[in-house]
Amino acid sequence: MPGRVEWSELGGDEAETVVANLLYSERRSSTRVRPSRGDFGIDVLDPSKREAGKYDVYQIKRYAKTLTASQKKEIEKSFRRVLVGLVRREPPVPLGDWYLIAPVDNTVDNQLDWFHSMPDNVINEMFEDAELALNEDEKQRITAWRNAPERVIKWEGRAFCETLAGEYPYVIDYYLHGGAARLRSAVAEMSAILRRDVSAGEALSTGTADDVALVTPAEISSHLDRIFKVLDTDPHFRYEFSIDLEPGEITRRDGMIAATQEIQPDGRTLTFRVYQRFSESQRERPIPFRLRFAAEDAAFDEDAYDSWRKYGTPLSAPAEVDIDLPGGLGAPLSGGLTEVLLQSQGEDYAARFRVRRSDGTYSPTLTFSITARTGPEQTGVWESGTDESGYLTFDTRTDLETRFGTWGFTRARIVGEEIDAVLPCIEFLQSIATGNVLEVAQRVGPFVDYREIPSHEAAFPRRCHGLSAGTVCHSDFDVYASPYPGFDDC
Repeated sequence: MPGRVEWSELGGDEAETVVANLLYSERRSSTRVRPSRGDFGIDVLDPSKREAGKYDVYQIKRYAKTLTASQKKEIEKSFRRVLVGLVRREPPVPLGDWYLIAPVDNTVDNQLDWFHSMPDNVINEMFEDAELALNEDEKQRITAWRNAPERVIKWEGRAFCETLAGEYPYVIDYYLHGGAARLRSAVAEMSAILRRDVSAGEALSTGTADDVALVTPAEISSHLDRIFKVLDTDPHFRYEFSIDLEPGEITRRDGMIAATQEIQPDGRTLTFRVYQRFSESQRERPIPFRLRFAAEDAAFDEDAYDSWRKYGTPLSAPAEVDIDLPGGLGAPLSGGLTEVLLQSQGEDYAARFRVRRSDGTYSPTLTFSITARTGPEQTGVWESGTDESGYLTFDTRTDLETRFGTWGFTRARIVGEEIDAVLPCIEFLQSIATGNVLEVAQRVGPFVDYREIPSHEAAFPRRCHGLSAGTVCHSDFDVYASPYPGFDDC
């Protein structure tokens, strides 16, 4: 593990980057404010644990030796700017406590004299500054902030930085001692284990090798334990991997920013999932990405491509990918043709549907969890979701240019299911008939008309309704999708 950090030997940007990433590791919800004219001297914001709705401000300085007069002036300037943001920014900076972080030992003079009196001296200078011209209300707000109970204005020096370095040594290793290169090697070795096992197995089965040794479970366990320890030293991301007999579906998970699969000729698959460690992970370690669709390839589906661009529907297509994923995971993808799966993230909401029959009665009310998506062109909206039983799926596509679209319900296979579980869906679909009206509502609130049912025959024969609870379904029926014109009246 890394030893003591020689802070005084680090370059300015290098020292600030290391300190910032140590702070992110300690306070994972913190975010960095990039330098700009409107940053008001703020480096890092972290939600206050004492004051709801407020943010503690961390000002990071690279200073590693006894502070000079000019360096003290820079610190005073940063403190002044955040107070200006407290009263002059719209909306105001929601300022909690204020911390100076610099890997320099605090001398008695600096700590007891200069820094102790610095806040009040800066505030007094601001009040007397004719050019700044604070009004009485602004002065009162600054004074109220300064005199708030348990207000913290603190200098965290070298001891604080050393403590964080000891707590998160992988940050020091990654930035200062070649940890990034070791991380890439660990990922490459992980793939090599699987390839070695497959090639050895092929050699044995074809009789091309007399003394080929397959990777044993014990060897894999030892390798994986060592590799995982290296992977866990990435200061920005966490890694999860699995080796499966066949490719599995990659699903979105909380905090997951990328996933890759390396599929061997025999179907065995190495899956890597990458998770961010803290809010600033992808800013501190950006992921450059370039993709060119192989429209000339025979497997390219132009209709699916157009649907993805307009509506955000899932797209699986051949493409050339150039991506710099964490840990070197993008290397197998870059420089060749690969299959990519794209889908917009979308926004989730809940909706209730029911059908108002022509005789004034209603179908059962079904609650759906729906995701609304749009494509890169943002000229269409695709909404789809499933009801709470899982038997019924709603799907609608709206063309924002022509103001036309389609909507409909599809049903999962119900043969063998108990009738009391599927009866609400059957009754709902049976009500979708000419002359009836589909109504929609939010999870809480009144229903409104959604669509009038166009000419259409009922999805289920009437005889289904005579079945009693506990009966098992022995037949299956089709459901429809219907076009609709316009949506100005929605």
